[in-house]
Amino acid sequence: MSQVSPTDRIKAALATAVDYLSLEQGLVSQVSGDHYPVVSVHGVPHNKLAAGSLINTHLTLCAQALEQQGLVAVHDLSKSPYGQQSSQLTFCPPTYIGVPIRVNGGIFGTLCFSAQQPQEEPFKETEKQFIRLLAKWVATTLELKAQHDTLERSESRLRGLFELAPVGIALSDFETGAFIDFNPALLTPTGYSRDTFMAMGLLDLINEDKTTVGQQLFTQSYRQIWPLRASI
Repeated sequence: MSQVSPTDRIKAALATAVDYLSLEQGLVSQVSGDHYPVVSVHGVPHNKLAAGSLINTHLTLCAQALEQQGLVAVHDLSKSPYGQQSSQLTFCPPTYIGVPIRVNGGIFGTLCFSAQQPQEEPFKETEKQFIRLLAKWVATTLELKAQHDTLERSESRLRGLFELAPVGIALSDFETGAFIDFNPALLTPTGYSRDTFMAMGLLDLINEDKTTVGQQLFTQSYRQIWPLRASI
């Protein structure tokens, strides 16, 4: 069963929240200077926003949430303190609720939900608390995504060093001596196919006659990293 990516988990959370709040659209956006790239979006595309869209940070109600460093809830824009600014804003829906997202102690962006029709009643405290808790969950998911991306980049660099190293490198199981992996510099001089060499195992090579590949590997000064315990 394949794991659900952090991006897909955030999209699913936005969908759940849109239904819970009976609103039309949910957004996760990131502050980047004066711009506000949309990271994830779910719902009715009434403002033509999609993941990757750029908004001017100062022309949104989200700017108020960032400025106040707290939740902003507007059930009817015309009755709110922000109503007179609506003509100057590019993202100012009649119904809005948003809160900053803090990642690793700093402001990442905002989580917000909106609708094109005003609501008759103000947002309930339970709804506000739900948004605050959801923002914390999104922040944790974004932190895990960043850690995962960093790990993948590190693994990619290490794999490149392993494959391109001019000396032979082999990883073997501590108990059985079975090969886990080896690089081309170790395999090429042996004349064996990868499958055949993998099936032989390190102990087989050590126990072979001195004229065989086992002796060659140890007399040509190839560097082997072994033994390593592997979880297989």
